[in-house]
Amino acid sequence: MRSSILAKAAWVISLTMPLTLWAQPLQLDKDLKLLKARSIGPAGMSGRVTTIDAVHNNPEIIYIGAASGGVWKTTSGGARW
Repeated sequence: MRSSILAKAAWVISLTMPLTLWAQPLQLDKDLKLLKARSIGPAGMSGRVTTIDAVHNNPEIIYIGAASGGVWKTTSGGARW
C-alpha cells in the first residue's frame, strides 16, 4: 500500500515538474510600476467609519461610530469589539 502511494506521488511530481521549468520570470520592479492606486470601497464589512473616540484616562476603551448608525465599543484597545 505504501509503495502504491509513493508511486502515485512520484507520478504527480513528474507531471508538474516541467511546468515549473517553463514558468515566466517575474519582473516585479517593472510590473508594479504599471499598477495605479484605485478606490475599491470600504474594507470593513460594517461600512464606513465616521468617528473614532477614546477615553483619555484609559486608551484601551475606544468607541467607533459608523455611517449606518452603528456604535461599537472595545475595552481591549481594538483587539476585540
